[in-house]
Amino acid sequence: RWAGQLRTRDIRGVAAGRQIQFDQPLEVDFDLNQTPSGPVLEKLVGQASFLRLEGRGALAEGSIKAEADLEKLVSELDRLIDWGDTRMEGKLTADVRWKQDASTGWSATADAVAQNFKAIFPQMAPWQEQSLHLAANVQGDLNGSSLSQISRGKLLVEASTDRLDAELMETVKSPSASSVWPVRFTLRGNLQAWAARAQAFVPLN
Repeated sequence: RWAGQLRTRDIRGVAAGRQIQFDQPLEVDFDLNQTPSGPVLEKLVGQASFLRLEGRGALAEGSIKAEADLEKLVSELDRLIDWGDTRMEGKLTADVRWKQDASTGWSATADAVAQNFKAIFPQMAPWQEQSLHLAANVQGDLNGSSLSQISRGKLLVEASTDRLDAELMETVKSPSASSVWPVRFTLRGNLQAWAARAQAFVPLN
């Protein structure tokens, strides 16, 4: 069993020729238990000026909750990374849960809400939402310590009266970033508003 704490205070240094300074502390507490079926994270708590994170569990069952201030996040990371004119604002909450069941297999759900969200990227129109809701669920099968396949998956994105539904159409074997994901999309709402949302992920020119 491993348990530990990490505390930082008044960090100063140089990154890419830029002076950096973090006055606000970063705090991490964890408790990890090694079991016959693999490591189990009994507790994980992380806290900073822009983020609070809580998690527990193993691949067979667990959960993660997070709260973030996006404006403070960009401001703090700007000390390390040159974001240029990129800016973000809003409060984000997220809840992710997963579980292995003998009858239905492995499943996971995720739910996230961004309030008063605003994103400004170079050479793009501002993206602004009073409330942005994302919900997802997937179902698959575990093989030891990894996923052998994902058989079902759905994603919902809601903003104002607009809605996007995405559904996985075929089972994906040995899922990875390089896998082919056959997905069907259904879009409802204002197409001009959806274009502003999509520009951050898909080139529209």
